Order: sequence, then C-alpha cells, then structure tokens
Amino acid sequence: MLDEVVDELKKIPTSALSAFWIRFVIISTVTLTWLVSFLPWYLQVFGLFSVGFLVFAAKALKIKILAGSATDPEKQEAEERPAIVLAMSPKSDKQEIDQSWHCVNPSKVVDFVKTISDKTCISLGEKFKEEHLEKSDWLNLTLQHLFRNMRAGMEDIILNIIWPQVWKQLQDLPINLEIELYTLSLGMVAPTFDEIKVLKEIEDSIVLDLALSYPSEAAMQVKIKTDVIPKMTAEISSILLTLSIRITIRNVSSHPPFIQGFEVSCKNYPEIEWCLKVLGSNMSKIAGLDRTIKQLIRDNVKMLVYPKKLCFPVAMIPLDPLLKQKLGLKDGYDPCFRMVIPHPRGVVRIKIKNVIFDSPREYLLLKTRDPYLLIRVGSAEFRSKTKTRTSRPEFNVLCEIPVDITTDMKVEIYLMDDDLGTDQEIGRFVEKLEFIEHCCEGEQALRWNGLLGRNPCKIFSSAQWISQSFHLDETWSGSGVLAFSCVRLRGTSLIKPKLTLKLDDYTPEIGEHLIERSWDAITAFKTLEEFRICPLDRENWDLFLLQGGKMRLLPGDSRVWIIVHDLLDRRDEVGRREWKGEVHLSQILKAGKSPLEIKLRIGYTKPQILANKLRKRIREQGQAIIGISPSKLKSKESEKLRVTLQFSVYKDKE
Repeated sequence: MLDEVVDELKKIPTSALSAFWIRFVIISTVTLTWLVSFLPWYLQVFGLFSVGFLVFAAKALKIKILAGSATDPEKQEAEERPAIVLAMSPKSDKQEIDQSWHCVNPSKVVDFVKTISDKTCISLGEKFKEEHLEKSDWLNLTLQHLFRNMRAGMEDIILNIIWPQVWKQLQDLPINLEIELYTLSLGMVAPTFDEIKVLKEIEDSIVLDLALSYPSEAAMQVKIKTDVIPKMTAEISSILLTLSIRITIRNVSSHPPFIQGFEVSCKNYPEIEWCLKVLGSNMSKIAGLDRTIKQLIRDNVKMLVYPKKLCFPVAMIPLDPLLKQKLGLKDGYDPCFRMVIPHPRGVVRIKIKNVIFDSPREYLLLKTRDPYLLIRVGSAEFRSKTKTRTSRPEFNVLCEIPVDITTDMKVEIYLMDDDLGTDQEIGRFVEKLEFIEHCCEGEQALRWNGLLGRNPCKIFSSAQWISQSFHLDETWSGSGVLAFSCVRLRGTSLIKPKLTLKLDDYTPEIGEHLIERSWDAITAFKTLEEFRICPLDRENWDLFLLQGGKMRLLPGDSRVWIIVHDLLDRRDEVGRREWKGEVHLSQILKAGKSPLEIKLRIGYTKPQILANKLRKRIREQGQAIIGISPSKLKSKESEKLRVTLQFSVYKDKE
C-alpha cells in the first residue's frame, strides 16, 4: 500500500522531490486515517469528498512540491504557478484571519489575509477566474448521492407504509372520498441547502438557520372519486418547495446531560408551487384553486412557524437505563421538560393612530374602501376592526407581541381593503425585530412612516421594545408575559383532546388593544386515556405536549382558564365534551418551577335535552343508510380528567 502511494507521488512533475516530504505525507495519511475511523459516518463522508476534491485539484493544476534551496529562475517559475487557498469563516464580521493552505513551497509561504464574508469559499486561482465553491456545496453533493441511491427505497416506503396510513385517515372523513395513489416517482433531483448559518452566541444556546429548496422532478398520479365527481385521473408534477428552518440547541453546558434539548421551527411560511393536471388540462393556473390549496397548507403548518416551535427535551431520547442514570435523567418528570416553556426576551409594542394619503386621487378612492390593519410577526397575526367607507381612517391600535430570538425576523404592518372576494393590499410597512430590540427601548414618539405599495400613503405609528425578566416573587403587579406548557393529561376514558388556555376578557378604554389573551394547542393526533411527555419509543406522547404557549399579562389579571375540548363523539351524548377548570395567578407564583395538577369539570357544547338527543338519533340513522358507521363510545359514571401544567412568569423591565 505504501509503495503504491510513493509511486503516485513520483508521478507528480517536480524539479526536486524530497524523500523527507514523501515520508511525512505517508505518516500523516496513516495517522489521519486512524483518527477519522473514530468520527461519525457523515464526517467520514465529508472527509472523503474533501480529500477527493483536493487530489483532483492537485492533478488538474499539476502542483509541484519544492524542497531545499531553489535557484532564481526556479523561484520565478514557482511564483507564476497558481496556488490553492482555503478561506475559513470566523464567528465575527469584525475579525480578520491569517490562514493559508499552501502546496508546500519552502521558498515562499503563501500568506492569505481576508476580511470575512458570510461565505466559505475555495479559490482556484486566476487560471480558473476565481471560481468559488459555496460552504454548503459539499453537503449538497453528499445529499445528492444519497438521494439517488435511496430513491427506490423511499418510493417503496411512501407507497407501502405512509400512503396506507393516509388512506385510513381519509376513510374517517365525514364525506365519501376515494383516492388511489396510482404511480409515484421522486425523480433524480435531491433537496439542496441554499444557506447554512450559525447565529451569534445567544446566552447558552446554539442557533442554526437552514435554507432549503427542492426543485423536484417528482410526479404522482392519483385517481379521485366522490359522490358527485366520477372517478378521474389527476397528475401532480414539477413541485417547487422553499423552506427556512431554525434549529436551536438549548442550555449547552459542560455537565451531564450537556444539553437540555432541541427546538425546531420555520422562520416563515414555506413557499410551494406545483403543476396539477386533470383530464389533461392544467388546473394549477386557476387562481381560486391555487389560493385555496396554498391557504390550506399555511393553516396546517402554522403550528411550526415562528414564534411557535416544537421542543424535544433530551429526556425524550430513548436511551439505555444505565446511561440515563449517568446523565442524570429521570423516568418521570424531568427538569429538562421546562425547556418546552417559551422564553420570551421581550414584547414588541406597535402603536398606530391613523393613515393619510399623499395623492388626492387615493384620498377620494378611500371613500369607496373599507380599510383595516393587519399586524404580523411570523405566524402571530392580529387584525384590527374594519373602518367602513372613511376618507380618514382613525385606528388607535395598540398591538403587543411577545417574541424570543429576533435575528433575521421582522414585523409586518399591512393596510388592507376588506372586499367580498380577496382582500386587496393598499400598502405595507416592514421593520426588523433586531433593529427594534436594539434601538427602540423606552417610550417612543409617534412619527410618520411611508407604506410600500402602489398607493402612496403614510401611517402615524411607533414601535417599542419592552424587555422581560423572570419573575420569582409570589406577589404580582404590573404587566408581563405568562409562558406555559402541558406535561400530562390523564382521564378515565379515551379522549382526543384540544387544549385551550385563556385569560379573562379585557376591554380597553380607548381604541383597540390587540394582544394574545388565549392560546390553542395543536390538536392531538392520538386517542388515549393518558398523554404525557415520555421517551419517543413509548406511545403516550403527542405533538401538543411538545409546544408551549404564552399570553400577555395585564395589571388586572388574576386567573387562567383551562379548557379541554374532546373531539370524540359518544352515542348517548349530544354534542361533544368540554372540560373546564381554572388556576389563580397566586397559585402559579407560589408553585414556582414545580408543575401544577388541575382538576377539570365536565361540560358539553350542546344541552343534553330530549330534543337534541332525538335529532342526533335521526342523524345517526341517516349516516347508517349512506354507509357511515356511528361512534361506538359510551359515557361512563364518575369520569374525571386532570391536566398538569408548568408555568413561567415574566415581568416587564422598567
């Protein structure tokens, strides 16, 4: 093996090849190979691609290894040869580095000093006109090879494992819908990483932003049939998906278990385009259908869009009991479960008084419009009341939105026209949350801001940042943020819950106060008697336990209402069950970081009277005629439901 390496090195054209450097390269190669064997497989793949690329570049450029003293003509010849320089990206834009990778030339060491950019590149010299390789290209090449080799297996998994589960869910719908997946092809184009960025150090966490795109060649044919539409074939192809993901590693430390867990969220709504053909006609160009499908996708992914996120505590990872004991993880309630509770850094306060138009024409057209305001931070969206046919809309809106990480996020203010069909955008104003956090602390004066759009207008508004601090006292006064998450939900019968928390209704004295006063959890995907946060290899966990919520606290708040909607029907009950309970703010403050168990009282969405029961019985008979089987569940005596919540209270910094 070593002789073959020596022969390959001898083939490199050189004026003076030193045996010392040959031995040095051989020993270094063997040592690095031994060290790489201890690395994970993905780092080994990365190293293989890197070595292959460098060998290819060395052969392409015919790099010569020079040793000893060289004559002046040889030095001049060596200087004219192109060199390979590898520039690494440091953590700060203000720093500079002095790193170089030279193709060993003892007569001249290549010193490379470069101001850091956001990209890591490999420069191939003037001969190749400074061609650059993006920092994520090596990962895209690896992903492309894996995708092509695993494509057949993924298609088989979708057809034989995933699709049968989806088909069963479709059968439970209240309508007669038959969908058959006829053919499926994922194509040869793999998803690509457009950008990989590590944010600056945020407390004791690591934040990683990933930008992905999938210009796929995937195509599928389905057969659709309903009671109204006969069986027909539809084809979906040319899918284009763009997605930005933020991954956070919480509470990195040097003590076991070293991290508290992971957080995953989308920075914005994913953008998706496709081509839909039905009976040979392109249906994707129909504006109404395209808009309806995209809105349906937005509604289903809203639970993952910033500031909402899914949290996975490290205690949920299935581990050996002995290893869990060494890491200090508990089987029951573990302190790392508190990472599911949101950690608001501050509250963005937006004040908007009124809107004026610069153009007399727009001033007159506004009399025929019904304007309203739409304020949005990611998936947190607030809408003001509509001002009907007014030329000088006075909104007097105060909007407060709790947020955590502000980097690369923005607040958007839209002035919309309320129409019968699609609402039209009159203008919009966009500002970075990071700018508001660093430059808008304290009370801010109202000022005129221009709105972007076809209609020239201005909005009289201000933005303010209110920092938050963790509240430890057992007494409460002032304003703040209440953060929470569900740890356990336990009943005496099967339940499919949808959890809701809300504060008492609040009516401002002047104008509108747009704040989060209620929070809805993700609808449970499973039907169980008990839900709790546990390792992933057990069946009692569900997604709604992995997402926390937050609400804005005001000086008059004293209690929190907990409502659990049961989505299961029972034969002897009209409507659906609605369990209710309450917890006082003083109890939350007294509990501190300990979870609270709350007993809920049973209720119903409809009164249990004889007329309602007869209507339900008639409806069940009609469903049986068309082939829909009624529910087999029945109520039990003395049924109970308890929910365990954990809270964190934050207070506005003065």
